[in-house]
Amino acid sequence: MVSGTLLTVATILVFGQAAFDQTYQDLSANSQMWTPPSCSSSCQSPNCGHTQPPTTYSAPECDCAHSQPEGYRLWDSLELFSGLEGSKQPQDFGVNAHFGGRVHANLGVPLWEEAGLGLQLGTALNFTDHAVRVTSQIDGADSRQQSFTTLGLFQRVDNWTWAVAHDFLAQKDYSSTFLSQWRGRVGYFVSDIDEIGVFAMLPQSQDSASWAGAPVRLRPIAQGSAFWRHTWEGQAEVTGWLGLADGHGQANAALGDAPAKSQCVVFGADFQVPLNDRWALYGEANFITPADTGTVDAYLGLAYYPGGGARGWRKKAWSPVLPVANNTSMSIDLSR
Repeated sequence: MVSGTLLTVATILVFGQAAFDQTYQDLSANSQMWTPPSCSSSCQSPNCGHTQPPTTYSAPECDCAHSQPEGYRLWDSLELFSGLEGSKQPQDFGVNAHFGGRVHANLGVPLWEEAGLGLQLGTALNFTDHAVRVTSQIDGADSRQQSFTTLGLFQRVDNWTWAVAHDFLAQKDYSSTFLSQWRGRVGYFVSDIDEIGVFAMLPQSQDSASWAGAPVRLRPIAQGSAFWRHTWEGQAEVTGWLGLADGHGQANAALGDAPAKSQCVVFGADFQVPLNDRWALYGEANFITPADTGTVDAYLGLAYYPGGGARGWRKKAWSPVLPVANNTSMSIDLSR
């Protein structure tokens, strides 16, 4: 699978990083100050000279501003994550929830450097147990495995950022299903520390399943939200969003079905708090109301950046704009 291949590549990169770091540090210790070739003696931008190149994106003050040093290094735009995962969605038939672990790899690759256009390659694996015994007692399934894949494009131009991606989900629970959706985001930096914008998810493919012999239908739920991201001192970033989600079913294996909900409020947040140059605390949560029949999804853990630059990593020229898909960004409805 694509997910397995990408995860293998990411693992190789991590093990190779230790050997590279020592060589790079030895060379850096004897190197002269890095200065972009376009800098002139009259430019007063703080980005004109660094013992190491600047790593964060900012709106140019002059030709000396650069979001990344010359020469792309694969691990500079790679994020590896491991943490806890929790989820409850309409696809759980009103009688289940999930808790377990998640790992993901998120990589950005330049496609057209002059235009700032990049390619996103992301993969994730969730391994969770059922938090309610109903499904295991009736259907026999007591755990769920999910494989997410995100393939997309992104661009940073002046104060604007945009991204579009196709998300794929292969999961095995009470049935094995395959689903997909489109996801997009547009943001604008109103200041050095504040970004506002919108994002949306649109369903692409749905699938049929069987719960204890009862045929059901699964589909991604369309969503759209406005967001605000703020960067605090120390480069900690917090994002909050509010919007609307398409209606969802209220099927319940124990109590019977209620009429489907129409459009519902959706809200959520994410954060990235650097702990040092390579590690950061990272989490995301998304909720479609009402809580009893909507979604309650969240994950929390540690992100590792093999190339360093955890502070401001999400503003780097070739860091992916979108996170790897998860239940927080791909909510699944159930109908019958």
